[in-house]
This record gives sequence, structure tokens and C-alpha cells, in this order.
Amino acid sequence: MKPGDGMGAMSRQQAEALYTRLAREASIRRRRRAALRAWRASAILAAYGVIAITLLRPLLSLAPPTAPQGTSLHHPNYLISDISVARGSGSSTAIITYRASWSSGRFPGIHLCTWDVYGSGDALIGRRTDEMVSLERSRTAELRIPVSAIPVDAEASCDPRRLDTGEPYRYAFRRIEVERIGAPETKRVRVTFRAEWVPRSHPGVVTCVVELHDAGGNPVLVRESVFSSGRQRVANGTFTFPAHGLEGSPVRGLRPSIECRPFGS
Repeated sequence: MKPGDGMGAMSRQQAEALYTRLAREASIRRRRRAALRAWRASAILAAYGVIAITLLRPLLSLAPPTAPQGTSLHHPNYLISDISVARGSGSSTAIITYRASWSSGRFPGIHLCTWDVYGSGDALIGRRTDEMVSLERSRTAELRIPVSAIPVDAEASCDPRRLDTGEPYRYAFRRIEVERIGAPETKRVRVTFRAEWVPRSHPGVVTCVVELHDAGGNPVLVRESVFSSGRQRVANGTFTFPAHGLEGSPVRGLRPSIECRPFGS
């Protein structure tokens, strides 16, 4: 900085004063956002409470809840950390990278999470609410959110209510068929089916054991896989496995079966 430019190097006292002011302003912004999140969470929970009481009261009068482990309404949640924000191509998109972790050792299931993106002056410039499901205890991910200005910061929070609940927590599998696919050197077995989510809730995630039995009822192939129908209560699905152990054996006549349990149980 040259003499006469109107500004010189800050003294230590000026630097400390500036740091104190910026820290105070950041603290005020954090408190403001925390208050906003608390209000939003209470509003969401209130709305969910009305819906839950209206829909579940007839069921509660029939029998006490007997949801299996890992599928109750009050369940571990997702923790969002290591959030970073970058500007996407153009000026209308924010690229958010983050880490999603289970809040405990149990699979949280499916939750609604809300992302807020802030611009200059702590202005809210973008928001997105979407379903969160992670089969890993901790993973990094990325999403893009439309914004109205240059993104500077972002925050995320997940509603504590689990969406995929119900008793029984299961799919009903129908039209199960098996076929061999692929070239001779890379033969695979494909099991196709139609799955219907049984409870009156958001479809869940299950771990399935798929078995192929011969005419005598003996298992000739046993595999495990994870299945979810996404947002659809009824969906067509496919399991594909290497045909190890079935080389040279016809699959026609094999009887397939699918038995599942809640993921993480």
C-alpha cells in the first residue's frame, strides 16, 4: 500500500478489533440460523404429529405396536458434516459436498433432509428437501442445488422421523422367474420379480436371501442382496448373480425363493 492511498497496514490493535467484530457477526448469524432451524423443526414435527395421530389412531385401537428392531418411529438419524460449497458452471447452481454418517450403530432408514444455501450477507439463496438413505455408516456425497446468487455457505439438517416404518416390515414377492444370461464364459443368473411393499408407509430397505432349489428341494444356489423399491409401493425388480456352481446345469425347472429381513437387523 503506497502512502497517500488513504489506507495503510492495520495495527495489531486494529486487527484484533476487526477480528472481534467479525467473530461477533458470525456468532449472531449462527444463532439466527439455529433459531430458524429450531422453528422449522418444530413446525415439521407438529405437522407430522397431526398426520400420524389422524392415520394411526384406528390402528392403535386394534393392537399395540410390534414393529421389529430397527423400524420404529423413533430411530437414529443422519449427521451431516464436512459441508463445503462451490459454484457450479454458470451462476445458478451450488455444488455441495458433505459427509453423511449414522448417528448410532443402527441403520437410520429413510429421513427427509433439508439443505439451505446462503449467499453474501447471509441471504438464503437456495433450498432443497429430499430423502436421505445411506447403507454405509459414513460416506461422502455431492449434490447440486439451484441458487439465485453466488453461494458462500450451506447448512443441512434431517428430520428425526423415520419414513420407512411399519409392521410387518416386508415386501411381498410375486412372479419370481429365473433365467441364465450372458456369454458362455460369463454366464450369470438373473432372478426377476414383482415386489409390493406391505405396510402403509414409505417403502423400506431389506436384505434378501435368494435361493434356487432343484426338483428335490435342495438349494443349488444361495445369494444375498439388498433391495428397495424406492418411492414406489409396487415395482419390478431384478437380482443378478454369477452362475458359480451352475456351470452346465439348466436353470429351467429350478424353483426360486426370496426371503428378506429389514436392512441392518
